[in-house]
Parts: sequence; structure tokens; C-alpha cells
Amino acid sequence: MAAWRTDFGLLRTSRYPGILNDCQTCHLPGTFDFSATPTRGTQQPPLRTVGQGTYSADFTTSPYVALGTNYGSGFSFSASTGVTTEAAPTTLVLSPTVAVCSACHDSSDAISHMKSNTGSFYQPRSAALGTSETCLVCHGTGRTADIAVMHSKNR
Repeated sequence: MAAWRTDFGLLRTSRYPGILNDCQTCHLPGTFDFSATPTRGTQQPPLRTVGQGTYSADFTTSPYVALGTNYGSGFSFSASTGVTTEAAPTTLVLSPTVAVCSACHDSSDAISHMKSNTGSFYQPRSAALGTSETCLVCHGTGRTADIAVMHSKNR
């Protein structure tokens, strides 16, 4: 049985009904390893907000969120006025590839690897903006640690 922590540190368990490292069980070919889209183009996918507001001691939190710290407000939109408010630069975020990969690869070594290769993990939005992940240099199609090849091992 697989176990993982949600963004708020709550332990969840689940049984996956298939072969976990067979990506094409759920994904179309080329959509899980970026081979269908060799380059992401000029537009970076959005950052994922994982910390906003202030967390108190009576609320179970992620180990990456400090209690009592105000991380600012997240994005908001008012349908009545049509006004969008951007997230505060102090909100905590995950960069796009880190958000996907850290869902399973969540050891301290894996997270350190992602962070040392320009991934953002529970980092202030202001520090993550303008930073491009370099994951596909090694994990892209045909590279040293090709995502599809690495995930197909031990099947």
C-alpha cells in the first residue's frame, strides 16, 4: 500500500490497481515524459501554490510550512467585478516538474536533487518566478536518465 503526505501533512494511503511504473496505464504516449512535446516553448507552465495565509498550531500542516508565518494571499478572482488579484510574492510554490515528480519522488535526497537543479520546492513565489527548471537536460527523451526508460525499469 502506498502512503504519502498531502500539502497539509495529512497522511493518506491508497492502493494503485495497476503497475505503478507503467506510465501508459493512465497517460497517452509521450505525455508523461515530454517526448510528444520536445520543447515547452517560451511559456513556462504555472507555479503550483502550496502555502498561503497563516497556519496555526491547531491546524495540521506540511513539514515545509512554518506555523505562525504569514505567507500572504493566493490568487483570487471576483466574478462580480471581473478583477483578478495576483498571489503575494511570499506564497510558497512548487515549480511545474517538481510538483509532478515530488508526488512520488519525495525523499530528502530526491528533493535536494530537484532543488539543486533549479526546481522550486516550497519556495517563495518571488524566488521561483523567472527560474527555469533544467530537469529535461538529464531526464528528457534520449538523455542519461530518460523519464520513460527510468520508469520502465523493474516491470
